[in-house]
Amino acid sequence: TYPASGNWRDNIQVNYYIRYTHPQLGLWVTLRAEQLVSERKQKFQLIPVDESLLTPSGLESRQFNLLTKTKPIKWLFNLSISKSLFKGAEVSFYVNNFLDDPAINQYYSSPTRLTEEKRNPNLFYGIEFSMIFDEIFN
Repeated sequence: TYPASGNWRDNIQVNYYIRYTHPQLGLWVTLRAEQLVSERKQKFQLIPVDESLLTPSGLESRQFNLLTKTKPIKWLFNLSISKSLFKGAEVSFYVNNFLDDPAINQYYSSPTRLTEEKRNPNLFYGIEFSMIFDEIFN
């Protein structure tokens, strides 16, 4: 058989967010959701192969490699809380993947081998400070 000579991949991703602001406190909260609606890929071969010459396992492997692989829908949720300190400066606390969902996907990497992949990053959080220096001098 010949190695795969090409492939294609497509993804459909939808991003949502909800923002709540409290102007008197200079506070805003943002909840972001990322939905990976469709994730597909396929390998293809441009060189013809006489499948009658292949062994049964070789034929099974070739047919498996030519299938379109589709992954299930995946969600990722992030949260940030920001506070205005003074004109042009803010501090934000963020938590990415705050549900700590690894979005484990089990799939066959070969006709007989079941594999797992983690599709979301680990939960992580931090603090961010930003400031526009021009605002200090105005």
